[in-house]
Amino acid sequence: PSFEPRRSVQEAVVLARRCGMDPPPVLWIDCEDYLNIDHGPSVAWIREAVDECRRLGVQPGIYTAAWWWVPRTGNTTEFSHLPLWAAQYDGIPDLSNVVPFGGWS
Repeated sequence: PSFEPRRSVQEAVVLARRCGMDPPPVLWIDCEDYLNIDHGPSVAWIREAVDECRRLGVQPGIYTAAWWWVPRTGNTTEFSHLPLWAAQYDGIPDLSNVVPFGGWS
């Protein structure tokens, strides 16, 4: 979150295009703690990143886990209309085992 959200999205889209993805199918906004020194993006940061994705014509998505989302965002449902990549790495290959959060189903 110490990086400006709009610039972060712009740079990610430029990189994706250099790699032949124009536009990238989904730009996943990474919402987690970083190296135990940074608690990740705020809801305002995520909102700006999502807005910049839309401005650039790129589908935003959220990559996060309930253990991070619930306490760090107050379990906001503001982004539940976006694709979710739920980081629930429990070794159980059954989607019915995923516990919904943040308004996602």
